[in-house]
Amino acid sequence: MLPSRGGPAPTSLEVKRRPDRCDLTSDQQKAPLRILLVDDHTDTVITLGALLRNLGYEVACAETVKQALQLAKESKFDLLVSDIGLPDGSGHDLMRQIRAQQSIAGIALSGFGMEDDLEKSRAVGFTEHLIKAGERRSIASDAARDRAEQR
Repeated sequence: MLPSRGGPAPTSLEVKRRPDRCDLTSDQQKAPLRILLVDDHTDTVITLGALLRNLGYEVACAETVKQALQLAKESKFDLLVSDIGLPDGSGHDLMRQIRAQQSIAGIALSGFGMEDDLEKSRAVGFTEHLIKAGERRSIASDAARDRAEQR
């Protein structure tokens, strides 16, 4: 915020910049976080996938458990972002099956947010359970935090 006319001048200014490629440590030069995004609502997949890609993440998208399992068989992912209610199963079942094959962090997406719903998500390995309607937290910030925790 700029000072009002006649007010005190700021004593310091913090400037945040994106580091140049040569400033990055070897850990930071690793490939971007690989996200498997699963939701049966096509517009959600398109919009959220585009947002995450614009933020620098590598994103593969699926609309069913079957599609997601095929992608997980073909590639390793760092993070699963999955709707809980899918047409051919649940995000909980999907997380269990993928975790049986590879280590993966997870963010559950759901229209339900009772404590029981959150506990079910945590029990299968989701670290976050975001409620779709009215959720104010950012999936992008959760993905960044998960990436930082992996380092």
